[in-house]
Amino acid sequence: MWSTLVLFLVCEISIGIAEDPACWTYNTCDCCNSNPNNGSRELWDICNSQQGGWACTYGCKDGYYGFKCWNYCPSYCNRCARQFGVSWHLDHQKCYLCADGYYNGSGVTNCSTSCPTNCAGNQCNKTTGDCLQGCTSTKWTGDKCNVCADTWYGNYCNIECPSICKDKMCDRNGSCTTGCANENFRGSQCDQCKDGKYGDNCDKTCPVNCQNDVCIRISGKCTNGCKGNFDGNRCEKCKPSYYGTDCTNMCTNCLNGLCDRSTGSCTDCVNGTHGELCDKSCLTSCKNSVCDRNTAICAQGCNSGYSGDKCCVNTNGCEKCDTRTTCSICKTGYHGNACGIPCPVNCTTACEKDTGYCESCKEDEFYGEKCEKQCPDNCLDGKCAKEDGQCHLCEDGYYGNTCGNACQQNCLHGTCGKGDGLCISCKVGYYGETCNKTCPDNCLNNVCGQHDGICNNCIVGYYSKSCDMTCSTECILNDCIQQTGACTYQCHSENAPQSSCYSGEIFGGTMGGIIAGFTVITIMSHVLSFLWRRRRTQDSNKETSIPVNPTYENDNCDNTGYEDLQFTER
Repeated sequence: MWSTLVLFLVCEISIGIAEDPACWTYNTCDCCNSNPNNGSRELWDICNSQQGGWACTYGCKDGYYGFKCWNYCPSYCNRCARQFGVSWHLDHQKCYLCADGYYNGSGVTNCSTSCPTNCAGNQCNKTTGDCLQGCTSTKWTGDKCNVCADTWYGNYCNIECPSICKDKMCDRNGSCTTGCANENFRGSQCDQCKDGKYGDNCDKTCPVNCQNDVCIRISGKCTNGCKGNFDGNRCEKCKPSYYGTDCTNMCTNCLNGLCDRSTGSCTDCVNGTHGELCDKSCLTSCKNSVCDRNTAICAQGCNSGYSGDKCCVNTNGCEKCDTRTTCSICKTGYHGNACGIPCPVNCTTACEKDTGYCESCKEDEFYGEKCEKQCPDNCLDGKCAKEDGQCHLCEDGYYGNTCGNACQQNCLHGTCGKGDGLCISCKVGYYGETCNKTCPDNCLNNVCGQHDGICNNCIVGYYSKSCDMTCSTECILNDCIQQTGACTYQCHSENAPQSSCYSGEIFGGTMGGIIAGFTVITIMSHVLSFLWRRRRTQDSNKETSIPVNPTYENDNCDNTGYEDLQFTER
């Protein structure tokens, strides 16, 4: 027994457990407890030697342990175990009175657990650890001040709960514990919009065609794609090849499947089709079966043997198609329903599509609906009206609508009016509308007026309009004025009537003879001059008109007795 005690003492010293130097002093017993019965501190009483001496009889003062109470209790323990026996080194860790700031955590009596950090004054129940003086801040709560107070969260409970949390309540991690203040929000921290909503305030409705009615909060873009055949970030359009309100209709022949969502109208058609919905086939007579989407006009022309903008007929004469099998406008030179019949050979260019009637005839030398008749022979230059064959003008010598009548033979140069056949001018010796009347016999050079037959001039010895009256025999040279019959020159004798001859007196005697002789010489001179000039005039005016009123060099006869014959139109 004593050997065991000695061994423990040696071991106690050798393990180096903290010792109080004041307790080392031999036989002081300063760290021993007093006698609990009478408070005696007598050495013989508190330090008994029954077990080898120097051992505290009533245990150690608070804070010390061991046989001699030489060792400090751990800092967190004000009263620790002092045991004897082989289990001493385990038992001495037991603490029966914790130091301030410590408590027996988890039921272990070792006072090694510090009071919760947020206990005010670092004071807590030594057994439970509950804060005795409350918490260091109103942001903390709970028995141990280890729970954030309402509206606060975070490791240090120094972050306010999101205002979007209902009643601003959240857990230590900031998750809303009572739901969201706004019914459009969801999520542990109410930072997400509930299904079907988006926007800063989650007050906008997701596009109706979003799959599961879910969309991105900021943009409204559908998160899980689109319902049915819808497409686009917001499922606002149909997938290629679909159209309609619910995108269930297919645009079958649209190029790349692109068509208007509302109407199904194709942006363009695949080769071989046309129409708003590309649901009509191009004619196989189109080269490569390619035609315009809107007009169905063959974009690359026609296969051999076909014609028309839509290659509608198996002929070469169509310009523009009316239907898929008929032509509405023929090329120049063709007619007929399919524009396969050439226009009549004498058509200038085009002819009517249905009838083949020519619009005009070649060189105006043909007439008739199809220019099948040649213009009459006597048309000037062979030209006539297309409609009825009437000549525009006649060749010389002919008249009438078709120039089939010959002009009168006495028309000058054989010409007459085209419509009435009246002579434009007459040959010499004739007059009248058709020059069928002969000029009076005594007209000078046989010339008379075409319309009235009045002689332009009379031959010598005659006067009047028709030159049918004889000049007075007393007139010198038997010449008188056509209009009046008055002598053109003087009279032969002094006894001649004053009305038809010169009005001067016949003088007697020598003076009269001289004067008479002189007068005769003068008259003869004028007569010879007049005759010479008249001969020249007759030679140069064979087929021309003679002036009605020639100028005479001597008109001295007294013609007052003659009737003044006036020329009038017949």
